[in-house]
Amino acid sequence: MTKSFPFSREQLKAKKLKKGTLVAANDVSFEVREGEIFALLGPNGAGKTTTLRCVAGLINPDAGQININGVDRIRRPFDARQQLCFLTSELDDHFTTDYLLTYYARLYGKTEDQIRRIKTELFTELGITEFQHVRIGKLSTGMKQKAMIALNLIHDPNVIIFDEPTNGLDVITARTVTDYILKLRGKGKTIILSTHIMEVAQRVSDRIAIMLEGKIVLSGTLSELYEATQTSNLDDAFFAAYRDLNGGILHE
Repeated sequence: MTKSFPFSREQLKAKKLKKGTLVAANDVSFEVREGEIFALLGPNGAGKTTTLRCVAGLINPDAGQININGVDRIRRPFDARQQLCFLTSELDDHFTTDYLLTYYARLYGKTEDQIRRIKTELFTELGITEFQHVRIGKLSTGMKQKAMIALNLIHDPNVIIFDEPTNGLDVITARTVTDYILKLRGKGKTIILSTHIMEVAQRVSDRIAIMLEGKIVLSGTLSELYEATQTSNLDDAFFAAYRDLNGGILHE
């Protein structure tokens, strides 16, 4: 899968070019196994979000194929979207979590009994029961993140995509989110996540793909990554892959 974007005016000026494109995802290819947590690990600008947005159907790749549980995401976008959810940060600040969850659950055709059960389960597991009637705009960053997770899981999707799920969270809330991700895997969900935080990738992932400059440069289990880089921890494995990509030079 490949996805490019035209340079902005500022980028063109900085590069002293009249035109040009940024290849955000450069021939990216990976397979996620059913019931596993697969992480894209890389710095900001590595192409992780672009890749996940293509998978989720928010944007289309320039070339390549995407299949979700055997459904062609390009040719059958609606059917593919029914299989997954993409954690989004776009919430209306004027409504409460309870209202939004009820509203979207009804759009998915859930009965009132199902909605009550779903709300009780999600609010309890995410620890937001006492905040369910507080407007989104009044919630802390951590509570907003939990509300986003609840809203994205309404239709009980098989594939769940998290883009930087712990970004900006305090250590306690981040642990709550990663604990819940592990619970979802325990329920048989297939999870794809992106992160730039080594500890998150190491704690929750079954397999990790290191992504740099729009490419997946190394992929496998932790033990496979260590073996390939002749290291003994993820931090060293990551920087070994980084140095290999840049000819042994560690750039600032």
